[in-house]
Amino acid sequence: MDQIPAIHMVSTMHLCLVAAFLGVYACETIVEGSHARDELHPTAIRMHFLIDIFLEIPLMIGIFATGVILSFQVEDVTTPHAWLIGCGTIVVFSCIFCFFRFVRTRRRLLDGETIDHARLAAIRSQFGVVTLGILTPALVVALGIGFWLAHQRAVEAFCL
Repeated sequence: MDQIPAIHMVSTMHLCLVAAFLGVYACETIVEGSHARDELHPTAIRMHFLIDIFLEIPLMIGIFATGVILSFQVEDVTTPHAWLIGCGTIVVFSCIFCFFRFVRTRRRLLDGETIDHARLAAIRSQFGVVTLGILTPALVVALGIGFWLAHQRAVEAFCL
């Protein structure tokens, strides 16, 4: 009986973690959208924090770890591999940046500091720039290249 190559197990784990992250990302988008209603703001902050701590950060660690393992198992790093690694790294560090920025804002609110509507709008704008301007495009590029590379590997496996 043949053994399953480690790269297949790691890549399957990586894809599962990425799929889970996409679900978490969609949930966070919904939670962030609820910020528009002021009476839901404390609840949205609490929910966002729990999602970050128990889901997003562990998923990011897993995605980063499996991505590093996969990058070392590639024999010939091509331009698409480099783009995938670069965009994946941007996604991970954008999530980490947003998490620490969010924790700082949450801590201020828990300490009793009031944040006026102008400051809250500025914070939302910063998250919007990072999310829509950096994280989402990098995520789309990484997903596209990742699926293309997986397809190429599957085609090569069937043609051999």
